[in-house]
Amino acid sequence: MRQLLTLFTLFIVALIGVACDKEEDFTCRVVESEATDITTTSVTLEATINTSDFSKVERVGFMVDNEFYRAELSRIFSVEINGLKPNKTYEYRIVIYAVGDVWNIEGGKF
Repeated sequence: MRQLLTLFTLFIVALIGVACDKEEDFTCRVVESEATDITTTSVTLEATINTSDFSKVERVGFMVDNEFYRAELSRIFSVEINGLKPNKTYEYRIVIYAVGDVWNIEGGKF
């Protein structure tokens, strides 16, 4: 009986190890972000990200007013957004798609 319990325990530990080996070690953080070249109707958003494995990053960009603006895939990326409403304050978020998940990180206001 004791051997059976030991074998069962080893089996459970092995299963947990396989499940935890998924992509849980992947980390992603924003090093810097800013809004530049701000006019009454346009802005350029820039961000620098640091990831544990950049090859796992699929898409990057910014979310402004519930609209995703895709940027060229790079650790340092930017997009120019036109057609903004004058005299309106906007908030933006940095969005990173990687390892089947989405990082939606606070950016700032302009």
